[in-house]
Amino acid sequence: MKGLEIGTVRIGTFSSGSIWWLPRILKEYHDQFPLIETKILDGNYQEIENWITSGAVDIGFVNLPTKEGMDVIQLKKDRMLCILPPNHSLGEQSTIRLEQIIDLPFIMPVSGCDTDLRRIFLQHKLSPKIKYELEDDHAIMSMVQNNLGVLSLK
Repeated sequence: MKGLEIGTVRIGTFSSGSIWWLPRILKEYHDQFPLIETKILDGNYQEIENWITSGAVDIGFVNLPTKEGMDVIQLKKDRMLCILPPNHSLGEQSTIRLEQIIDLPFIMPVSGCDTDLRRIFLQHKLSPKIKYELEDDHAIMSMVQNNLGVLSLK
């Protein structure tokens, strides 16, 4: 992208990246490079990595670790959060241990969108009680808000 003054940049991103990061980044980018058009492809981590390696996108937001051989710049290291329904008994705590939530019904992101969470459960040899698996972040949050389960996310 260095030296590009006109053209199109294709970006691979995931849902929460599109919501929380991309709008601000795109605003700054378009202010600096008004003649460069951006195209956005929305997918899960695996899809984005495949798009990068195949050339379908020029740059992508992914989760670490990535496929071997990818050039990666870590932008941010997030902490893991537990999203609980309103008035949940654990809601007053500043820290929640996995053992406290492992028996609660989980609303999980679908495979490919949940690499951190599944890795953490595997490391601790724990199996969550998965009640629902969804791809859309807004749908997951709505399910939690309606007391259908909990979600841990990064």
